[in-house]
Amino acid sequence: MTTYTAIATDDSVNTCDCCGRTNLKSTVVMQSSDGDILHYGSTCAARNTGKTSKIIKQEIDKELARRVTLARAEINGSAEQTSYNAKLSDATKSGIKPGKEFAEYCKDASTACDGKRKEIAAKYNINFYSF
Repeated sequence: MTTYTAIATDDSVNTCDCCGRTNLKSTVVMQSSDGDILHYGSTCAARNTGKTSKIIKQEIDKELARRVTLARAEINGSAEQTSYNAKLSDATKSGIKPGKEFAEYCKDASTACDGKRKEIAAKYNINFYSF
């Protein structure tokens, strides 16, 4: 028997794959136990899984937390983050006080790290600021 898990909401898809209703504000992204991805309206998501809206929201939150954890691990293990941390440490050891000079000293490493964070955020389909 195929089961479905809610993994996200998507406001770029506004048609329900179950009933065909269109012009929805957003859809619930459902993943089947077979690996298929479907977009359901909230009513169809609840009706076809036997889950309440609360449980569907909990599943989405759990999946988001999982992706954020993976993203954090990836950024923390990246060369860009390591370089940025070293630059911050060097600035502090050099006696540079937080402010304009400190920011300028760390700018290149900060920019590289932000670029990597954006890349990782896109990979995991999460907000840049959420990890």
